[in-house]
Amino acid sequence: MTALHEHQLADPGWRQIHRYAYIKRPYEDVWTVIAADHTLTVPGGVRCDGTGRLDLRVRLAGVEVTRPVTVRVGGLVVKDERSRLALSWWDKGHRNLFPVLEAVLELAPADFRGCRITQIGLVGRYRPPFGVFGSAVDRVAGFEIVAESVMKFVQDFTQRIEAGVPAVPAPAAGDGPDDHDQTALGHRVFLPVDGLACRSGGAVTTRRLLSSLPGVSAVELDPIAGIAAVDYDPERNTPEDLQNLLEADASP
Repeated sequence: MTALHEHQLADPGWRQIHRYAYIKRPYEDVWTVIAADHTLTVPGGVRCDGTGRLDLRVRLAGVEVTRPVTVRVGGLVVKDERSRLALSWWDKGHRNLFPVLEAVLELAPADFRGCRITQIGLVGRYRPPFGVFGSAVDRVAGFEIVAESVMKFVQDFTQRIEAGVPAVPAPAAGDGPDDHDQTALGHRVFLPVDGLACRSGGAVTTRRLLSSLPGVSAVELDPIAGIAAVDYDPERNTPEDLQNLLEADASP
């Protein structure tokens, strides 16, 4: 698993976290299904007051411990081709022993080779367990305490939505872009894009970043394979320029 990218926030004790997954369903279909049935956001459903329960898995002293936590889910807000749900969880019985999370679950449209897909991201902050001692452990030992729980939540959410939204037929052969190395406007290069699950903004922002570079005429990004196909003007850019841009964007 790729190391979780995070920054310490100005508020002492809190740390930033973002994880992304992708679903092979059109964004319009996904958000309308959630709007009609927001109980899909949490395993077992969400009560009318917006709360539900989730089994949070953490590792303490090398021992895996599963705790039921309370989850609060806000209403769906759709704006600027994004859909967002406020999300938080905490353990009422052991609030100082398990991480507290305050986040937003965000849906965004994406596409690859003519197929419309949806990016699902969890963006927010968490407070490590054990108070001040927990923050020190979190810095030294890494992100295991929350990384598994957060990523599993995103993956489980993706699977529930995928099961609830009918698949769209793939484009017929020849309808998508051609896999050639030279295009009418220049050259095409295929670049590995590491860590899309934890890059800030995920595939949507990474594709926008590449597209903004002068001389780039088209970008196709496969978020599942982690490969970007970039059409560029060789008189203005080189493959090294594009790869350096990706590496700089991935740096903490």
